[in-house]
This record gives sequence, C-alpha cells and structure tokens, in this order.
Amino acid sequence: MATLLMEVPAMAATAGSLTMSGSTSIQPLANDLARGYNSQHPGDRIALHIAGGGSGVGIADAAVGSVDIGNSSRGLKPVEIACGLVATTIARDAVAVVVNPNNPVQNLTTRQVAGIYKGVITNWSQVGGPNAPINVNSYTAADDTLDYFIEHFFGGSGKVVATANQWDSNGRLRQAVAADPNAIGFLSLAYLDRSLKAPSLDGQVVSLAAARAGQYKVVRNFSLVTKGQPAGPAKAFIDWVLSPAGQKIAVKDYLPRR
Repeated sequence: MATLLMEVPAMAATAGSLTMSGSTSIQPLANDLARGYNSQHPGDRIALHIAGGGSGVGIADAAVGSVDIGNSSRGLKPVEIACGLVATTIARDAVAVVVNPNNPVQNLTTRQVAGIYKGVITNWSQVGGPNAPINVNSYTAADDTLDYFIEHFFGGSGKVVATANQWDSNGRLRQAVAADPNAIGFLSLAYLDRSLKAPSLDGQVVSLAAARAGQYKVVRNFSLVTKGQPAGPAKAFIDWVLSPAGQKIAVKDYLPRR
C-alpha cells in the first residue's frame, strides 16, 4: 500500500493532520489536490497522509475512524450509509478497455468485452483481430475498478475468467498490457498513455472529450467518504476541493462532478 506524506515546511503554520486511504484510481487526483490545497494555504497548511488499498479499504477505514477520509470510486452500499457514512462526489472518471498498441482491433462491443472477460471469447480472431490467444488482465478481488467493470459490463454480477492475470493497481495493469501484444485490460482513463490503445467501444471513440460530451458513458463517481458530515481539517479540505480552485485541478484529467 503506497502512502504519500505531503511535507509541511518547518516555518509554515498547520491546521492539523489529515489521513486518507482507499481507491488507487483516486490516489493520483488526491495527491494533486493535496499539493494544490497546501500551495494555496501557505500559512494554514494540513499535513496530509494519503494511502491506497482500494475503495473497500477506504470506506472501512472511514467507518471505524482509522482515517479521516476514505477515497471511493464506487457508491456507498445501504449498510454503509446506515452506519453514518457520507460520500461527497468530487469528480467523475471514465473507465477504458485497453489493448497493446500493436493490436489491430479498432472496435469492441460491450458484449464482446463481457465475452472476453467471462472466458467465452478466447482468441482475437473472434473479434476481428489476428489468430492469437487473448491474454486477459484484471484486478485483485478488492479492487474498485473491477467492481465498476463488473457492474457495467456484467450487469452487476458474475466473475472474471479464472485464468485472468490479476494486478493490484491501474499502474501495474497498464505495464502488463503495454508489454504483451495479445493483452487486454481496463483502467481509469487518466492512466491511458501512448503505451496503450483504447479501441472504440460500441463504435464510440474512448476519450476524455467524448466522456465530457456525454457520448462515452462508461463513467463512475469519485467520492470522499467521511463518518458523518465532514468536520475539522476534513471539512476544510473537502470545502476547498469543491471550490473553483479545487475543481480546476479535479477536471484537468477527469469529468466535472454532478
């Protein structure tokens, strides 16, 4: 579990410390927001400790009070709301199905992606590609991106084929697909770079612009979860994240919240 401590200069006043854990998809944005907050509050900084672990970990940590904020890229379940958790949406994230750049496949359908991940479609020739096995890449069971993938592509239930390679972060899955001409994976669109290719999905180009225009709809919420309404440093930070200054950072690589 990676942890980031935003260092506070010795001469700067601090408003206290703030601990966060959870979604590895949100972690890069949380890091950027932490830097932005402290750069704009030189006399009233917060020492921010940010850890990953997945949405479930962040939500559980917030529920028992071991962190001030749980980072979540899934919605709260009724039982979590019932125990007093509050989710504040700060941005939205598009999820992209990705392949190696050398893969000639230019378009996949939602049904084809589901078939690949259920183990029904096993060769690229079945979806217009070369005669080569499809090497499926997914995440460990606790991953928030996997939860969303199953919700969207499987209709909320089902399991990824048992032979899939499992990774514990978007970054590691990206490396695996980039290194394998026959690989397929899925990740937060913010992790898409030149080492990967995102085929069109159901004929729709996969891009941040398309998602912002409402054309690409594989989108989830990014939320900060607290036990009860935010208070103290957590409230100060979340209020700033929702301000124009915070939202300017949030929408650079993501979609505006609703």
